[in-house]
Amino acid sequence: ARVVAERRWHPSQEITPQPGAEGTIELRLRLRGLEEVARWVLSWGRWAEVLAPVTLKDRVRDEAVAVAESDAGATTQDTNRPQSAELECDGR
Repeated sequence: ARVVAERRWHPSQEITPQPGAEGTIELRLRLRGLEEVARWVLSWGRWAEVLAPVTLKDRVRDEAVAVAESDAGATTQDTNRPQSAELECDGR
């Protein structure tokens, strides 16, 4: 939360500390589209939660599920040794 609160991410941003949840903030943005912010939220992993709008919440959840499913075949043995990575992007 501190990293997000210390930086200006967007001209419309409003940051509100959340009472009773130490170190938790709410970040509000007024945006024209959701694609870029969805990727940004996903980059924070489990440390971010989308509260609204529902379309953004659904998009982030669906993408997180897709990532988890695509990685479901990895074993502990696979993840403990150094590997090269190949990434595919469908351009969406």
